[in-house]
Amino acid sequence: MKFFLVALLLSLSLPRLAFASEASIRILSHSFARGDKLILSDIADFSGFSDVELQSLKKVALGNAPAFGEKRKYTNQALAEILRANLKKIQDKGSRSIKLIIPDEVMVEGSGFILDKKALSQSLVENLKRVCDTCDYKIEDLRLPEIPMLSPRSTWEVRTDYHKLRGPFNISIEVINSAGEKTLYWVAGRVSVWKKVPVSTHVLAINDRLEESDIKWIKRDITFIYDTTPEENELAGAQIKMALAPDQILVRGDLVRKKALNRGESVTLTAAGSAWNVTIRGIAQENGYLGDTVRVLNPDTKKIVSGLVVAQGTVEVK
Repeated sequence: MKFFLVALLLSLSLPRLAFASEASIRILSHSFARGDKLILSDIADFSGFSDVELQSLKKVALGNAPAFGEKRKYTNQALAEILRANLKKIQDKGSRSIKLIIPDEVMVEGSGFILDKKALSQSLVENLKRVCDTCDYKIEDLRLPEIPMLSPRSTWEVRTDYHKLRGPFNISIEVINSAGEKTLYWVAGRVSVWKKVPVSTHVLAINDRLEESDIKWIKRDITFIYDTTPEENELAGAQIKMALAPDQILVRGDLVRKKALNRGESVTLTAAGSAWNVTIRGIAQENGYLGDTVRVLNPDTKKIVSGLVVAQGTVEVK
């Protein structure tokens, strides 16, 4: 493959920065448009540019894109002229040499339906965040299926239980074409879950009561930890029921459960909606620990309701 090399001395509309390597734009010999308009990021690889510069360069417009199913050829001379005209629009005070590497002939196809790793990873993380908004998720080793060329109006949807999605996975993607026909494809990969959790600072013995110096909060991989970790307000003075090694993640199962209410005592009953909040007093009908579901008598109505023990002496009715 012969290449047509063009060196342009351009001034980018960005702060001048020092670069260790020469900046270059390599045009691909075969690529796919990703929308109605063809932009430089559709057909090029970039080297030696800062992230800020790339934000401008990738959006350089090259005209209307080929329609779905259409192929369009560009000569290196034609592309060089288009790029000169567009790149000069982002000139600034300084000067910068940009090397263009263009094949003799460039083929661009109008894209149909595209399911790429970036879009799928973003969708997975967005949905996983609804399970745990304080967690960070890393999607790795994605392996996408071969999907035939479909109309760009085709859509897709992940079919999985996000509450169980951790570690290696093999999930289904439902693709719906423009005629409404549905096809299932399978995607493999791995998801790791990271969260800021309490970790022991030294050896802790059975029945020790926790002090502030016993615990540090660190972001850790909790992918294969299936117990929940306690909140900070649950740890002060809490008693542990098993020995812990240094640098060990502390989970709720490591703590002696603390009774939050006793049968017959007065408790606070709370209930809330999107635009209202009600708090009344009730009588506990059974003992309860944090996280338990207990029955509470409403003395005004004489009715018994069930709720979740959320704090000492407090029950939340859903």
